[in-house]
Amino acid sequence: FEACKRRIYSLSLPNEPADCTEDERMLFIRTVVDFTHTQSVHALGALLRYLDLNWSTLSMELHSKPQFLSLRKISLADIVTIDEDTYRGLQVFSSVSHPSNFKKGVQGSNKEGLSLYHIFSKCSSKVGQSRMR
Repeated sequence: FEACKRRIYSLSLPNEPADCTEDERMLFIRTVVDFTHTQSVHALGALLRYLDLNWSTLSMELHSKPQFLSLRKISLADIVTIDEDTYRGLQVFSSVSHPSNFKKGVQGSNKEGLSLYHIFSKCSSKVGQSRMR
């Protein structure tokens, strides 16, 4: 736990106050991370340690360090999980294969069928469609 706390305290965020003392900096980090939630501290510390050890394989730049813009807590109460049958029944995405036997089964030849995504998507470019998806 202490190693995780030390790693979190050494974290540099772009929105932290400039020209502050070490105590002020630690106070700022404590406003961002709730250190009373030990499991969250363990998880964040372990994630930061993993990134420290593996950043060279994850990044295109060999000698760079990870930069963090902000920290955000995600709660499982904000996430909805559904099974495969429900997902298909909701018709969020529905792909239709190409009607031509020549193109059937070719990667990228499927098109979006009747689905919620198709109804709400007003994107005119492929990049916009992929970003919305």
